[in-house]
Amino acid sequence: MNICFFLISGGWGGAENVVYSLAKFMEKKGYNISIILNNETYPYFKDLGNVNLYNVGPMFDYEKLLKANFGISIPHFFPELGIFSKRLRLFLGPLLKHLNYRKIRENVLETINRINPDIIHFHNPIVLEFYSYIYRELKAPKIYTGHVKDYYIPFRNQPIIKEIKLKKLMESFSHVTAVSEYVKRKLMTKNIRFSKEIRVINNGIYISDFHNVEGEPLSKNFNICFAGGTKEDKGGDIVIKSIEILQNSGLDFHLYITKEVQKNHKYRNLVKNLGLENKVTFLGFLPSGRYFSLLKSMDVFVMPTKIEGFPMLYLEAMALGIPIISTPAGGTAELVKHKRNGLYVERNPGDVAEKILYLYKNSELRREISKNNIQDVKNFDWNNIVNQYIDLYRSLMVGLDIN
Repeated sequence: MNICFFLISGGWGGAENVVYSLAKFMEKKGYNISIILNNETYPYFKDLGNVNLYNVGPMFDYEKLLKANFGISIPHFFPELGIFSKRLRLFLGPLLKHLNYRKIRENVLETINRINPDIIHFHNPIVLEFYSYIYRELKAPKIYTGHVKDYYIPFRNQPIIKEIKLKKLMESFSHVTAVSEYVKRKLMTKNIRFSKEIRVINNGIYISDFHNVEGEPLSKNFNICFAGGTKEDKGGDIVIKSIEILQNSGLDFHLYITKEVQKNHKYRNLVKNLGLENKVTFLGFLPSGRYFSLLKSMDVFVMPTKIEGFPMLYLEAMALGIPIISTPAGGTAELVKHKRNGLYVERNPGDVAEKILYLYKNSELRREISKNNIQDVKNFDWNNIVNQYIDLYRSLMVGLDIN
């Protein structure tokens, strides 16, 4: 089977992790895998060995986009003009994206023709913008996987035509899947005539990757992980403020923040202004092996998220037996059960601090949660998840309905 994944993204996250893992494990099963992606995401996939990667160029870096596709160089000072630069993006961004999509359209279609896929599988809602320029030309069955926010990201600067466009695009897919029942319900709130009933296929992890993970030696006796980077929906500022509250608890603790956080980002400034430099460490983006080693050494994983589809970060924490503190937002409640896999929390620093302290004082509960997590996560092994997608692909190739 010749499978082509199509992903447009600004960086690493849940949807990107899913595409990476599906490609990795489908290739191991002997399938021919290709991924079409953009310049900003391409580096994260370069280690995929026998998977064919096709880079369509920059999509979000307007300076590089103009240089690569139109031969226009912006003076070095121009992107650093602060508020003016933001206004430029607001007003010229949609136009630049439109011109870019038209510019690369033929090359992308030629690439797809060379791949000659049996299935084209689209991920991440932003891909729908470009999909609108090519979908009429695609002959192979087309699948779209809804992760989260599918009706908020694409066409955000075109609210009048947004619903009409999205309805038409979603109805053009041979099948639409969702990573959770929550995402399925969100997709079904729109007046869309899906070609088939939406099928829920959860995200997964490869359990054996976690069997022999060795933790990093850390100096503090209670270690906290926040892996949301700068995504505001994940609640990084809430976690940092909870650390200030915990300073007077007598708890010997340390917070580790992963994913890129720029030098002058407000989270770093918040840590400095609250005098927390000796309590918080920014680690940047970590390769999966290093991240798992760090995670293994954590006492708790904290993510007071605003919305989630089906969070892979939580699956990884569960696989290593780490208790989770999170809101029950979106698809989280389908994965994390209160006092079984962790604790539910309100999105405010006081409640986050209270729940961290509660788990610290209840070591027996932490041990019980750890056992539960290692057991419960077995339901989400990629071997099972990948087979569900393969069954779906095959059904579409022969025109069957497996709902």
